[in-house]
Amino acid sequence: CNHRRAGIEALSFEAAIAAETQRPQRFHYVEEGLYASRLLHYLDLFGEDSVAVFFTEDLRHDPAALCRRLFSFLHVDTSAHIDVSTIHNQASVPRWPGLKLLYRSIVSGDRLSHRIARRVAESSVGRAARWTARRSMRTRRIPPMLEETRQQLVDRYRKDVRELERLTRRD
Repeated sequence: CNHRRAGIEALSFEAAIAAETQRPQRFHYVEEGLYASRLLHYLDLFGEDSVAVFFTEDLRHDPAALCRRLFSFLHVDTSAHIDVSTIHNQASVPRWPGLKLLYRSIVSGDRLSHRIARRVAESSVGRAARWTARRSMRTRRIPPMLEETRQQLVDRYRKDVRELERLTRRD
């Protein structure tokens, strides 16, 4: 989703995961979701007492409790108040992918017009305009995954999920 939001990924989800073995590592979405071997590596290197695992669902369900558990793990003041009322970095995809690419080319190009656009974009007025443009070019309406794709991913991740459950002692 981050690559789609940034305008880097042009393929649909299904096409991207079907082609990932023929693409550079940064486009290996399914492989990047295999966490058990990565976690096992950290546990082997640092030991169970030095590694904490936190789940996104806990962050969504009770972010304050997750912060307290994190603070406890880090041995810092667990009573510190953290404002968890704002959700940051919500998933979104480009509303108009072509416009997103045009915008990126103007802001990051090297021709004179691009350099001028970049200077305007770097000013406080430009930052406000850029923020507005980015917000207007995104939508939170992410297309649903095809059921066939979901089942393929469930099958592909099954062994990894079981190993994660064993390592984290959590379903």
